Amino acid sequence: MSLKIGLIGGGTVGGGVVELLRRVANPAITISKICVRDLTKKRDFTLDSNTILTSSIDDVLNDTSINCIVEVMGGTGLAKDVVLRSLAGGKHVVTANKALIASHMSEIQAA
Repeated sequence: MSLKIGLIGGGTVGGGVVELLRRVANPAITISKICVRDLTKKRDFTLDSNTILTSSIDDVLNDTSINCIVEVMGGTGLAKDVVLRSLAGGKHVVTANKALIASHMSEIQAA
């Protein structure tokens, strides 16, 4: 089974995820799309030629080929929506968002 990742957040943490996965160099793991706030902002990481940069969360969440969402955007409002929609869509979710988990764990578990 291949892991096709949709990354939500392309800042410092998101860039770190991209670089770590590049070092793993496993062809079964790909980052398909990365959602960022500002498409014109210079990134501290290099995109693979097959990775699409978008500013639309829906572009990532509605992509049926993506089977794992990595949420590294921070905050608890929009991040909660991303996690709950991802789970409702049958996607695996990875988050480093402690505030989100602390505030909304019961809702996340129920999804």
